[in-house]
Amino acid sequence: MEEVSESVKNNTFVFTQFNSEWIKTYVPIGIALVLSITALILDITILSKKPEQQLSNNSIPAVSPSQPALCPQSCTELINSAFTSFASTPSGVNATASSLTQPAPAKTITPTLSVFPTLIPTNTPVPTPSSTPTPIPTVKEFFIPLGAGFESSTDWKVINGIGAKIDLANYGQIDKINFEVTVRIPNGNQTVYVRLYNASTYQTVENSELTLSSGTPTLLISNTINLSAGSNSYQIQMKTQLGYQTHVDQARIRIVTK
Repeated sequence: MEEVSESVKNNTFVFTQFNSEWIKTYVPIGIALVLSITALILDITILSKKPEQQLSNNSIPAVSPSQPALCPQSCTELINSAFTSFASTPSGVNATASSLTQPAPAKTITPTLSVFPTLIPTNTPVPTPSSTPTPIPTVKEFFIPLGAGFESSTDWKVINGIGAKIDLANYGQIDKINFEVTVRIPNGNQTVYVRLYNASTYQTVENSELTLSSGTPTLLISNTINLSAGSNSYQIQMKTQLGYQTHVDQARIRIVTK
């Protein structure tokens, strides 16, 4: 029996201790939960009442029947009497109808004749410039180079390596032609002779022969010569008096056109 009573006491102590711990833990939580639910219910109640208050505050005020109309009874009677008197007058109706049916008379536009002055030409002299313009030259001059070389033969011999091919048809209307050559005799102790030679026809060109006897290089110019028609090859022939070497520094054919 003592053992049973002792176990009962122990169980009672354990149960009492468990209840005290449970109360300390869960009672505050329950109280907080109840307060939260209460606050939520109050908020819902307040929010549901606000739209009704707003509708009541924003309601349109009723129009009082005691407010006066825009046009009182006396004004309305005056308008009706004026309209009745106007309708009973035939002239007023006819005038109104005629003004509505008859169109306005069209305006007549009278054209006006504008007179423009007639320009009469006059023989006014054109002023001429005081200075005389410079005439444009019409003469053209062409130089056809033949080259340079030397020779020492005592008989007529072609200087090799120099010459030119000329076609007079390329120069239009020709005024004159000259043969020009610069001759130099190094020792200056002999007389030399040069002339133009047509290698295509194997003929010398008439009036093209030139002579030099001094040792100074000299430009020799022939009289007017005539070249053969068509395309021809021209060369230079030379002969010396004593067989000393003589130089042609430059040679050319000068063509002047009209």
